[in-house]
Amino acid sequence: GETERVIVQDCIRTFAGEDHRQRLEVFLNGAFQEFGNYSQGMAHVSAFLLLTMSEDDVIALLRKINLEIIPGHWKHESDGFGASAYVFQHILEKHDADLYNHFTNPNLYLMPEMYTRKWFCGLGLHCLDVEFVYRFL
Repeated sequence: GETERVIVQDCIRTFAGEDHRQRLEVFLNGAFQEFGNYSQGMAHVSAFLLLTMSEDDVIALLRKINLEIIPGHWKHESDGFGASAYVFQHILEKHDADLYNHFTNPNLYLMPEMYTRKWFCGLGLHCLDVEFVYRFL
């Protein structure tokens, strides 16, 4: 199906090595079957964790992330993430008006989902220190 195709493409973009790619693809297809939803953020977090944890530990942690830490953020139609993105934009307006004005400039207008996705759905893996992410999880 379409989700399986997206998973394959996300795995290709995530790992250059075929062995890691195949392992991630099988893992993500299983996670998709369990959760009934999939997003690229789930792939990023899974790939990161699978480098140092067992698949059983990773799926257990994904359950906690998906159900408790960021519920609704990994859904295909991610209402939870969308709401969080707009809350962040409102907070940004109060705390950094210059940056808020830059992002919402009519010539640029970035939807908050564009600049918060990797922070919220990817749990900051792209910009935070690895030790901090592990302590957080």
